[in-house]
Amino acid sequence: MTNEPTRRNRNLSFRTHLFEFSQHLEFIVFGNERYGARHKIQGLKGMRNKNTLFYVYTGVTGFGFIPQGPGDGGWTNLRPLHTEGQGLTGGGTEYKKIGLGIPLGVGYKIGLDPLWRISFELSYTQTFTDYLDDVSGVYFDNDLIQGSYGSTSAYFAYPSTGAFPTWTHMGELRGDSKHKDGYLFLNISFIRNITDMRSGRIKRKYKRRYKL
Repeated sequence: MTNEPTRRNRNLSFRTHLFEFSQHLEFIVFGNERYGARHKIQGLKGMRNKNTLFYVYTGVTGFGFIPQGPGDGGWTNLRPLHTEGQGLTGGGTEYKKIGLGIPLGVGYKIGLDPLWRISFELSYTQTFTDYLDDVSGVYFDNDLIQGSYGSTSAYFAYPSTGAFPTWTHMGELRGDSKHKDGYLFLNISFIRNITDMRSGRIKRKYKRRYKL
């Protein structure tokens, strides 16, 4: 819970299910790649594998999202409730369930062997929607919301504590549409190089050379 008076008075709370597909372009800042023998032979020493990369990246992201609010019966999908009067006269249009974003991130990859890597990435995605939390514009006429969409919509449209009622009147700011939403990810991934065919070639050469 926040101690900031305005946000505490609004009493807005949410979680968002997010599904994304991203295409990244990586720029390598530092790389150290070298490979020794793929197979260890007893008594023979060779160069050990080293495969580390530090990189930054950007690209484009497509995503879908489902904002939800907490209630007595659990979490409730907020978009169908039209909490800012969407669909009513003066309430604007309903926002889309999908959007685009620009990811910006840094990553570090460590090679486990010539085929496998583990990567650690920290990314921030700036979106072009302001409704990841179902909050963007101003307070709408709550009586009209209740009459048109029901009591659940009215509750989630106006969950204020009532400590400062003039701050949450119709037309007062509920969100800030000038600043679009964004989200932060920390990813840990295992990556396999599917273009490396050395494993098959080494096995075939080994069989030909030592076949009895």
